[in-house]
Amino acid sequence: MAHVATHEGFGHSLATRIRAAFESMKQARVLRGEYSRTVNELSGLTDRELHDFGFSRYEIHDIANRHVYGDQFRHL
Repeated sequence: MAHVATHEGFGHSLATRIRAAFESMKQARVLRGEYSRTVNELSGLTDRELHDFGFSRYEIHDIANRHVYGDQFRHL
């Protein structure tokens, strides 16, 4: 006689958790692409153009980070 042990204690099946992990990785990849594009576009501006927007070259990564991720990762 075969017995099947199931454990519903976590609330989600393994397949659901794996699917969620892959979706999370896909979303992170999309956001990373947007971050890279933002950095590249801002890096292509002259210092004068950056100054016209009110920031300097050393702020590019912080600006891109806030643009893509919001204040979610502000402490980084």
